[in-house]
Amino acid sequence: MATSVAAWLRASQAANDQLRAEIATQTRSLEVYQKMVTANSQLQAQVTSLTAQVNRVNSESMFSQDAYRGMQAQYDDLRVQHVNALNDREGLCEQLRQSQSRSVQAEKRLTVLETEADRLKRKMREAREGLDDIIL
Repeated sequence: MATSVAAWLRASQAANDQLRAEIATQTRSLEVYQKMVTANSQLQAQVTSLTAQVNRVNSESMFSQDAYRGMQAQYDDLRVQHVNALNDREGLCEQLRQSQSRSVQAEKRLTVLETEADRLKRKMREAREGLDDIIL
């Protein structure tokens, strides 16, 4: 029994030594914890800074999207105005063609009327001369 107690004591001391070694490796000094707290604080500051940057980028992104939508609306308005201007231009070109056609027709009628007026003047002169011959 003495041997079993001695064996048990040795086994118990070996187990205790092993547990003490594990505790010693797991036990950290106050400096280690302070360094971890400092590192944690620095990381928290970085997280806060990055969160602010992400929020700023999100705000800029929303602003950019709003600006893009505004520019897209302006582009659409200008495109509609351009189409309307093209339609107006086509209408004005058609009016110009019609006016030019009427002008050509009016010039032809004017030429015909001037020719007729010259013919009538000549007839009136001839008639006057004929009357002058009769009267004299």
